[in-house]
Amino acid sequence: MSNEKLFEKYKIHFSSEDEDIFNASRLLILFDVLNKSAKYKSVGIERIPYYDFFSANPFLIFNSDKSKVELRLEGFPSRTISYSSSNHRFISRVEKLKYCISYLISRDLINIDYNDGRILYIITQKGIDIAATIKTFYSNSYRKSSIMVIKLLEPMSNTKLFKESKKWLKADTFVLDLIDM
Repeated sequence: MSNEKLFEKYKIHFSSEDEDIFNASRLLILFDVLNKSAKYKSVGIERIPYYDFFSANPFLIFNSDKSKVELRLEGFPSRTISYSSSNHRFISRVEKLKYCISYLISRDLINIDYNDGRILYIITQKGIDIAATIKTFYSNSYRKSSIMVIKLLEPMSNTKLFKESKKWLKADTFVLDLIDM
């Protein structure tokens, strides 16, 4: 029997990030944070992966001692193996993100918004209500990190965000170009 079949049979999972409900819940929290603290309440698909990934992995972009202390106090470990393979993890996250957005839309937790020909996503009242019930140590840490990440990334143009992300992810251009958002 293959390892994949064994894992499925016994429901062995290596990480919470392998769980769709975990990823969708984290994304719902991100939309809630955007709704409460961002200048723009709705966001396009081209920015969501960056906001989500860097909120979950904030030490990739925050280097100041003050930011590091804030994040450590929130429970983020600064040294994990995931930081060494960030560009590959980012690409995997983008693929899962598409499913999570569909999941949230199908449950009326986020809506599609159109603005100047762009497709944007925004949290619904039902999504806000459900996000408010997610109260775990990780969700609180992720909320704080999301606020910091959005504050840093929101003013950047998409071009600048792409360039900076290449540096933070330590990724070659061709790796990020493979992403079909």
